[in-house]
Amino acid sequence: MDSWNGSTALGAIGTPLFNVSDHGVFLDAVSMMLLTLPFVVPVLQAKGLSLVWFGVIISMLIVIGGITPPLGLNVYVMKGALGKEVELTEIFAGAAPFVFLMILITIILSIFPEISTFLPTLMVGK
Repeated sequence: MDSWNGSTALGAIGTPLFNVSDHGVFLDAVSMMLLTLPFVVPVLQAKGLSLVWFGVIISMLIVIGGITPPLGLNVYVMKGALGKEVELTEIFAGAAPFVFLMILITIILSIFPEISTFLPTLMVGK
């Protein structure tokens, strides 16, 4: 496990960072960021990792946490907007394939951080 964790851009912060999606089961996005960012950003800066890449990863994890049960605040917003036309279980079932795709994309971006930093690097010219 340590060799895999050290081989990605996540390095030593990989496990705590992916706990953000677990926090989404109980907390909203702002609470997750307030609990996570003060501890993780200094480690990223010390390791010289891109904060743009981290912003993309943390955004993906927060969205994943926001649509997974039991809390899934975004799903309850959809239920409130749709009313009695659609059952809550149907909305959660419809969101499930997107959760799996977002997890896959997050894993790919953690292994290949250049994907998320390509355009910003072109814009800045570094």
